[in-house]
Amino acid sequence: MSRHTPQPTDSHMLTLTGRRIVAGVFIVSFLITAPILMLMTAGYDYNFKKSVIQKTGSFSIKPIPTDTTIRFDGEIQNGFRPDNTLRVTDLLSGSYTVRLEKNGYYPWEKELRVDESVNVFVDEVVLFRQATPQPLVSTEILDWRATPTTAGYLTTVDDQLTLNVFNLTTGQSQAIAVVADDSRIIGWSANGSKLLTADRERGAVWYDMNTRGTAIPVNVIVGQSLTNVSWAIDIDYHLFGWHGRDLYQINTITKEYRQLYHLPVGWQPLGPVVVKGNQFFTVATDQGRGTTQVISGDLKDLGQPLQRLLAIAPADDYHFQTTPIDDVVLISRQAMTAYVFDNQLAKLKKTLAVDHYDWPAADRLLTTNGFAVQTMASLDDEPTVITRLSQPITTAAFIPRIDYVAYTTATTLTISELDGRDQRNSIDIIRADRLDHFTFSPDGKTLYVAGVINSQAGLFTLGIQ
Repeated sequence: MSRHTPQPTDSHMLTLTGRRIVAGVFIVSFLITAPILMLMTAGYDYNFKKSVIQKTGSFSIKPIPTDTTIRFDGEIQNGFRPDNTLRVTDLLSGSYTVRLEKNGYYPWEKELRVDESVNVFVDEVVLFRQATPQPLVSTEILDWRATPTTAGYLTTVDDQLTLNVFNLTTGQSQAIAVVADDSRIIGWSANGSKLLTADRERGAVWYDMNTRGTAIPVNVIVGQSLTNVSWAIDIDYHLFGWHGRDLYQINTITKEYRQLYHLPVGWQPLGPVVVKGNQFFTVATDQGRGTTQVISGDLKDLGQPLQRLLAIAPADDYHFQTTPIDDVVLISRQAMTAYVFDNQLAKLKKTLAVDHYDWPAADRLLTTNGFAVQTMASLDDEPTVITRLSQPITTAAFIPRIDYVAYTTATTLTISELDGRDQRNSIDIIRADRLDHFTFSPDGKTLYVAGVINSQAGLFTLGIQ
């Protein structure tokens, strides 16, 4: 039997013309799409609004916490990288609304501009918890002095004024001693191991945390009453104080003392002392001229005359602090002025009109001036205004490890970001009857507040991250 193979008919075959048309369509499509794909691969896209091909930009954001929902112009974005950064690519030039959300946290939103060939970075955007402050100490905090890791404070317990120490890392508090009713905290030694207080009867008293808060009155060691007692700014075991016009140094380890200097007749010390090498610096009144001066004296050559460094406004609350770049700041909240001297206290570098400042790193200086919070990267920079309010700002500080600041009015604690693009995101994280002091744990994740909240006086804690 023979097999017959059917031959295709014209209805099953493309004509030569049809094949040419199909080939032409493929060629034209390739010629159109290939350049488009190449341009898109090279970072270009077509702007339908402007009817032009443009180079695109991108956007990178790193949220804290990492499981945050990110919306870009309303659309949820996915695809985090291993470093917890989200990058959105192929964006035409223009402004985009970025919003971060997470249940139990305050949202963050900002309109950011993306330009061609630019990757816009928003590093470590922090969402803060929506929470209620919890009481740690249910009695009024009467004084508060903090280091980055420890705070000393006074409370009244059973009608007795008590000195306490609070660990900012663990959140634990310990009563150190019952003190006189008029006691006040002067401050911590350089490494935070000793706390200095003062009262009318005993004068200055230091408490050594290494010996469970042993109290040692300065006047008992010296044998006479000293005023304006303060810690050395760079040595943990030295104290300085005045008896009349005589300057004394006390060694808190050996319990020995020595007289360093005697001011000439007509001079009266007004404040604490800074000692740098063989020079001492202090604030004193020239009674003959009736002026207040920053002066220096030579401790090695006592015959050298006093040096007048600067005439300043009279005040009774001057104190010295060092900066991260080893400069020395003379500050008075009463005079609302800070004088920044170089590290040899030989040159006045800057005068700042401030009533409070925070300077935790060389490029991070924050000041308040009545109704405004300002930051500077250096003393040579013009200040950047973070906020300006219609009511007085009582204090402000950087939040550790993130680019945010916190500041208070009499009743509100606000957190604000430093990123000034678009508007700054700010959150009134605590509203209180009265706010007295605040500080953060070393990792910046816990806030401690002294004041009155919901008619309850005390020390409160709030987990903010």
